[in-house]
Amino acid sequence: MKEIKYRFLVLIILFQSSNSAQFNDTLAIVGKHIISSEAFLERFELLPSKDKDNRGKQEIVKEQFLASMISEKLLSFGAYSIGFNNDEIFKRKRIELERLFVRDELFKRKVQSQIKINSTELNDGIKKYQKDLVVFVLQFKLKSNLEKFISKSINPKLNLDSLRINLNGEIIDTLVIHFGDVDEEIENVVYSSEHDRVTPIVKIDELGEVAFQIIASQQNQKAAQKNINEIKNEVDKILKSRKTIEETDKYLNSLFEKQKGRANRILFDKITDKLFSILIKDSLSHKSKNLIFITGKDIEEVAKHLSLDLNKPFIYFEKDSLSLVKFLDGIKYQQIVLPYVEITLLKNIFNANIKTFIEYELLYKEGRRNNIQFTKNVQHDVEMWIESDLAKQFAVQLCDSLSNIKTNNCNEILQKYIAELTKQYSVSINFEKLKNVRTTNHNMVTWRNLGFGGRVLGVPSVSPSYQWLEKWKNIQKITQ
Repeated sequence: MKEIKYRFLVLIILFQSSNSAQFNDTLAIVGKHIISSEAFLERFELLPSKDKDNRGKQEIVKEQFLASMISEKLLSFGAYSIGFNNDEIFKRKRIELERLFVRDELFKRKVQSQIKINSTELNDGIKKYQKDLVVFVLQFKLKSNLEKFISKSINPKLNLDSLRINLNGEIIDTLVIHFGDVDEEIENVVYSSEHDRVTPIVKIDELGEVAFQIIASQQNQKAAQKNINEIKNEVDKILKSRKTIEETDKYLNSLFEKQKGRANRILFDKITDKLFSILIKDSLSHKSKNLIFITGKDIEEVAKHLSLDLNKPFIYFEKDSLSLVKFLDGIKYQQIVLPYVEITLLKNIFNANIKTFIEYELLYKEGRRNNIQFTKNVQHDVEMWIESDLAKQFAVQLCDSLSNIKTNNCNEILQKYIAELTKQYSVSINFEKLKNVRTTNHNMVTWRNLGFGGRVLGVPSVSPSYQWLEKWKNIQKITQ
C-alpha cells in the first residue's frame, strides 16, 4: 500500500462533490448514534482496507468496513460504561487532540480565508507557466561593472565566461527557469526582462548577489501536455501556496511579537540527556533512510524517567506556565529527526523543536481565546479520534483480562462481545443505502497536513471487526 500525502480538505471536497446527494442518508443506527454516508465516506476513502482495490469485492468491502465502524462505536460505548474516558491518560489525550485541531481551525479562519487569487494574477501566472526561460547566471565583483550591463543588450562578441558563476571549481552552465519552481523574486526579475538583457541583482543564499541574462525561451513541456483548465488549476495552486506562506508569516509575526515563551534549562538538559542515552543504547531501531527518528515511545520513556518532575513548570509564558507532562504529551506529535547521534546536535535540534512547540502553544491559546475549541469542526475531529482510541484500548483490555484464553482466540472473544453489545444497544443497518454509496478503490494511507505545520493521519484507523455481522443478519431474518 502506497503512503501518499494528501491535503485532507481537498480530498474531502472531491468525494463530497461526487456524493453530495448521499450525505443525508443514514447507513446505520447504533444505540442513539447515527452513522451517515458522510461519516462512512470520511473514513472509507482515507484509509486502506484489504481488497479495497478489487472492484469485484467492493460491496463486500463496504459492508465489512461499515460493520467495523459499528464495532468501534459499540466498543467505545463499553469503554464509556466503565469510565475509561475519565482516565487521566485519556483526559490528557483529549487536550492534545484539541490543541492540534484548534490550531488547524485557527489557520483556516485567520490565514486560509485570506487567500484569494484575482483574474489578473491568474492570467499573468498562466502566461509565465507556459514559457520556460533559459538563462546564464552572472556574478559581478564590482557593482559599477554591473551598471554597464543592466537593461542593455549584450554584445555577442563579449566573452561572458569571466562573469559566469564558478561553484566548487565548475562553471554553472545555463539554468532553465520554470514558473513555480524557483524563488518568486528570481521569477519576477527574469520574466520581466527582455531577451539578451541582464536583469537587476538578486541575492541568492548559496551564490550571493547575481544577475541573469536571458538567452532563450522555450515552451514548457508540462504545459504542452495539459488543457487550459489543468493549467489554470496548476497555476492557481502555485499562487495560493505562495500567498499562504506570505499570509502565514504575516499572521505569525503579528502574534509572536506580542507573546513569548521560554523553557526550563535544567529540565531541558535532563530530557536531552535521557534521549541521548536511549539513542546510544539502540540507534539501529531508530534509523530509517539514514536518519535517526525520536519516537513517541522514547518520549514516554523520558516521562517515566522524569516522573518526579512531571508536574514542574517547563515552558514559561508571560502570565502562566506549562508543566513538563503537558509538554511531553504534545511533543510526541512533532517529528524529531537527527542526521546522526551526537549530544550537542541533539540538544540543538530538540531546542528548535521546543521553539516550534512554544509557537504551537501560543497559537492554541489564541484559538481558545476565540472559542475555536467549541466549533463544530474541532468537536467532530476530537470526538472521532477519542472514540477510536477508546474502542482500541477497551478491546486490548478486554483481551488482556481474559488471561486464560489463548491470544489467537482474542478476536473470537471480541466478536462474541460485540454481538452481545448489538443486543444491548440495538443496531440497525440500511444495506440498500450502503449499496448506493459511490466509493473509489484507492487503497492508500493518507495524511492530513495541519495548519501552521505538523500532520496526522487523515482519519483514525478502523480495526477490522466484522465477523459478528453474518450471525447478526441471521438473527434479524428470524425476528422479522
